[in-house]
Parts: sequence; C-alpha cells; structure tokens
Amino acid sequence: MKPLVSAVERPDDYYNEYFRGAVDYDPAWRNYSYHAVDIPDGTVIEGCNFAQAEPKTECINGENLTFRDCNLCNVALHPSWTLERCLTAQSYVVADADGNDARQFICATPDEFDDKKPEHARPVEGKDTLAGGVEAVE
Repeated sequence: MKPLVSAVERPDDYYNEYFRGAVDYDPAWRNYSYHAVDIPDGTVIEGCNFAQAEPKTECINGENLTFRDCNLCNVALHPSWTLERCLTAQSYVVADADGNDARQFICATPDEFDDKKPEHARPVEGKDTLAGGVEAVE
C-alpha cells in the first residue's frame, strides 16, 4: 500500500509536515496524523492515528462515527461520535530545560481544555500557526 504522503505524491492541499492535506478514509490505512480526513457517516474506525499538532483541531469530517483504540490526540471531538479506548489528550509544544521542543500534555480530553495556552508554550522554531491551529513552516 502506498503512503498518503511521499516524496513524490501529496494531497493537493498539502502545506507542510504539520498540515498534510485532506484525504478520504480508507480502512486499510492506519496513520492519518496531521491530515484532515473525510469519513463516511456511521463508519467504525479501529486502531488509527489521527494525532494533530495543536489542541482541538477540527480535522475529521463525519457523523455518528465509532472510534476504537484510536489516537485522537489534539482532535476536536464531535458529540455524535462514540469513543472506545481512545487517547483524547490535548497538548502543546513547549521548550524543555535545554531549549529543545517537547510535548506538554495539558488535559485528558478536549472538554477539560480551557483554550488558554500556557505561558511557556511556543510554536516549534521556524514555524507559524495557520488559521485552525495547525503549525506551518515559514
């Protein structure tokens, strides 16, 4: 199976490594990190990675979806979705004691997130934030 993004193939709206463009869900594929994904309503998704760069990213289109054993870190959740054994933590990139980029987990679910970025949170060096909260290369 070919990857969603490679050195020679990318979605038309690919921006950078933190916004890899929109794709359609394919049950054979497991890693959708940093992609926006269109999933048919009513689909059951198992064991997939949808992790995003910034908290509460609107990246999955589809209603009445069931996620089982999925990584939904930094994904904004829809009230019609059912989650079973999924990671829903929200986190920021922050500087560690040596000035290196590190991930700081803020809360376990998007509902606990208060939309206030901690003072020590910062974008990855050399990147800006696009509308929608996704980091972008300058």
